[in-house]
Amino acid sequence: MKKFLLVLMIFCFSMGLKSENYHPFPTENAIWHSIASQCPNELFSHKYFINGDTIIENETWQKIYFTNNYLGDVDFKGDMNYIAAIRENEQKQILAKIPHLPEFVLYDFSLEIGDTIWYEHVAESAVDGNYPFYFDDDFYSPHYKVVVDKDSVLLENGEYRNRLTLYSYVDHYGNIKITNHWIEGFGCTRWSGLFHPIVVIRLDNGDGVSFACLMQDDEVIYLNNPYCDDCLCETFTSIDHIDYSNELLTVYPNPSKGNLTIAISESATGNLVLRISDVSGNKIIEQRIRNQKEINLNLGNYNSGFYFIQLLDVDRNKLIATEKIIIE
Repeated sequence: MKKFLLVLMIFCFSMGLKSENYHPFPTENAIWHSIASQCPNELFSHKYFINGDTIIENETWQKIYFTNNYLGDVDFKGDMNYIAAIRENEQKQILAKIPHLPEFVLYDFSLEIGDTIWYEHVAESAVDGNYPFYFDDDFYSPHYKVVVDKDSVLLENGEYRNRLTLYSYVDHYGNIKITNHWIEGFGCTRWSGLFHPIVVIRLDNGDGVSFACLMQDDEVIYLNNPYCDDCLCETFTSIDHIDYSNELLTVYPNPSKGNLTIAISESATGNLVLRISDVSGNKIIEQRIRNQKEINLNLGNYNSGFYFIQLLDVDRNKLIATEKIIIE
């Protein structure tokens, strides 16, 4: 009997610890960073950050600002613009209040597998402007996401956090299915990150956005930067360690139906790794280069769209060449 009670106590205690592991959204000192690209080879640094709070209908909201810096010109600095306010309620829901729109649930971390979250508004993304998204008053397309899995993920700071995997459906486009990952404490890891749940339309004239990292209190919490080896790419503004001249890396045909030839220059030496990522920064292929100067790959089984082929020097921990390709 005592043994049974001991097991029961341990079980209850562990369940209690599990419920206490929830990580709330930041209320200060947080930066969500994305890298955006625009043809032919222009790169922009998108940053959402919390800057103070405000009172709306007797509730305290954190104010979210946005800035966009063009990485090809260190003298260009985007304007800092207020874009929204967010707050978290007791139901583990992250509410958003965007000017000219009623408040809505941006995230819901109380969802279980099989649950659905609906959105009434669709935003379009913008790469080179001082606002990360915009709304077309004449365009109305409710969309929804379904939770298909729940697990945990190890982050840069050594924490395990709960993660939801959701399929996103857009009725207006015939139920397009897109996989999203939401992590407690900062939100979506796809595209532009923080406000991605409402951004379902992008201009596909060579544009791409990859969520790079989250920093809080100057600590990197999450890192998946396809362009540099740190969070904010502060040493990256001159773009001095990326070769866009195709001297090191050549990919053809581009656009492609899936079959690719990747030519690597003789001058590319060292401990090299070839990586292929989608526009969200998700790695789909990674392999070491062992004295290979030409590699043939077939990406025909992947979705059509933009992909990045990158050549990395492992010993120097540097990205030395990159090429954007289109799979038709």
